[in-house]
Amino acid sequence: MMSDRFELDHLLETPPTEVSALEAADVLRRRYNLVGQVRTLSSERDANFRIDAPGGPYLLKITNPAEDPNVTDLQTAALRHLERESPSLPVPRIIATTEGIDQPQETFGNRPHVARLMSYMPGAPLGAAKGTSEIRSAVGTTLALIDAGLRTFEHPASDHDLLWNAADALRVRSAIGFVNDPEKRRLAEITLDEYEERAAPSLPRLRKQVIHNDFNPHNVLFESSAPFAISGVIDFGDIILAPLVTDVSTALAYQDYDGQSPVAVVSDVIRAYHRSTPLMSEELDVVLDLVRARQVLVGIISAWRAAHQPGNGTYILRNSARAWAGLQALHNVSRHEFRRGLMWACKEKPIEP
Repeated sequence: MMSDRFELDHLLETPPTEVSALEAADVLRRRYNLVGQVRTLSSERDANFRIDAPGGPYLLKITNPAEDPNVTDLQTAALRHLERESPSLPVPRIIATTEGIDQPQETFGNRPHVARLMSYMPGAPLGAAKGTSEIRSAVGTTLALIDAGLRTFEHPASDHDLLWNAADALRVRSAIGFVNDPEKRRLAEITLDEYEERAAPSLPRLRKQVIHNDFNPHNVLFESSAPFAISGVIDFGDIILAPLVTDVSTALAYQDYDGQSPVAVVSDVIRAYHRSTPLMSEELDVVLDLVRARQVLVGIISAWRAAHQPGNGTYILRNSARAWAGLQALHNVSRHEFRRGLMWACKEKPIEP
């Protein structure tokens, strides 16, 4: 159900638990019979560690205690599902303990936490690469294959409440005040008004499934090679049951539109996605509004979180500038031009001049 209420998300408010490298090493030794080099990684919600040990590298994730255990299980179950259904996909593999447990319970700071060990995905974040048609096509193809792999996945917690759900974007209206720039606030208000009028009424009629929901340049990895290939897709922390088209729209929200035709950028991703996972006409109708909605979510939620966690502001705001720039670029494109570009992309035809 759509709502214009903005409720604080306790998970986003709760910083990761402070877990030392020594404590992480102890978990590895006791639970997995592993000994190796332990390095602390930056993270939005969890305490994460890179582990260089025999058979690795690995990622040890100590889940934020504010996260619903059912949602943690949703993430783990989704990765296990992809391992069975789409074993060639470059996504993390869950590694069970020596006793065969995927999610062992550990205590830190007198609070229970879920610990998970998984394969560490190789490559550099896609944000380090200049966006090209080849890269955007790889993004579309890989995301479509992940969505295809998740098509039959079901879980009791898949419809959990999530601020990062673009299908419920209207709830951030009351937090627009956290955006200091008046021009950005005005752009956000216009975007949400148009979204409410044009997209929101049709979303309940669109096909739904569990989606990755966070295909941003920090979660997509690549290795320098020819031809270009995506080497890893990480962070399934925001997976949710939502309209399928929301997933590709979210990926489009993080594209680099600087100095490039927004329609051409979008078309590269959509064309590749549509080849593997065909989009319906009514889904194409809401792409523009969903892309803009996700960009507004990034701008507003990041501003709100940075205000509440100033010490972690740099990490929290890492996608903000790109989102605002992309939102402005897409507001400079007419709906007719954008829709025509999508249609031509799905028909495998070049965009008409």
